[in-house]
Amino acid sequence: MALDRDEGPLRIGARFLGKYQLLRVLGRGGHGYVYEAMNVFMGRKCALKILTRRGALSDEMRHRG
Repeated sequence: MALDRDEGPLRIGARFLGKYQLLRVLGRGGHGYVYEAMNVFMGRKCALKILTRRGALSDEMRHRG
């Protein structure tokens, strides 16, 4: 289910790491946001999970390795 109003911390349509164009937010949770993105070099869609600062620093995420 897409979240139409909430872009999360990144702007829809922006490039991320130079090769991913963010298309929409697919979901969000306690650790971050999941975006549908297009790898512009390969021409393929993918999902990117972007952690919030809180999510990246949590004990659970550190133990996942």
